[in-house]
Amino acid sequence: TGPIMTSDTLPAPYVSSADSTNTTYASFNAFTHNTYDFSARWQSATVAYPHHIELDLGSNVVFNAFEYSGCYVGGAERGFSNYVCSASLDGISFTNLDSGTFVAGTAIDPCKPQTKTNSNTTAYRYYKLSSTEGWVNNQALITSWTLKKY
Repeated sequence: TGPIMTSDTLPAPYVSSADSTNTTYASFNAFTHNTYDFSARWQSATVAYPHHIELDLGSNVVFNAFEYSGCYVGGAERGFSNYVCSASLDGISFTNLDSGTFVAGTAIDPCKPQTKTNSNTTAYRYYKLSSTEGWVNNQALITSWTLKKY
């Protein structure tokens, strides 16, 4: 599975980034594997979609699945409603691996972990999860995005 991160650049050689970040909730929080910890989440700035989060693995690795958990806070799902998972060798030109929709979390299951698989067999250095639409307003919150290989 993907790394357990403690900052946007630790442990080395991993680097997490996003299109925007709320200063309290940096992108690495999506890679701490704390699915049900709302305080450990990536939260975008309140700007219009699209939003994305990205992980640089430092070397090429094959992943063909991921687990995603949005964030149900304040009475509403705040994560991505649709997604594109893409990958790149150089961080510039990305290949789409999978796309679809997520099921919204609820008060009963606030983070609703969801596993998505694809047929990728290529080792890539960069993996990105993007969305053009969220469940509520313009802000995206993700408690966990874990890359996997099956």
